Amino acid sequence: MYVLGGSVLTIWLSGCAAFQGAGDIAQGRQTLFAGNNQAALGYFRAAEQVDPTYMYGTELREGVLSYLGRAEYLAGNYAQAASTLEKSLSQQSDDSIARLYLSLTLARQGDTR
Repeated sequence: MYVLGGSVLTIWLSGCAAFQGAGDIAQGRQTLFAGNNQAALGYFRAAEQVDPTYMYGTELREGVLSYLGRAEYLAGNYAQAASTLEKSLSQQSDDSIARLYLSLTLARQGDTR
């Protein structure tokens, strides 16, 4: 009986964590679009801690690392943005937004790969 209860609790907690990650991404998106890049970084970092492979959206899916890299770029953290966006593209190679921001980041750094 206790084993079953523990399993149910584990499943429930993992569902809560996924919900929290989705909430952090939604809050981060609103904050990013409002122009508060530093606050958005906090939301996206929290979402990354919950699930770094989480995908947001249905038609234009974008991963948490893509959002985090974009916020890092907009905050002027180019070296960190490049690293995060490359990691994002290694997980989802067809993420056009991550590819765009990686190109912008590399251009800011003078990298003409």
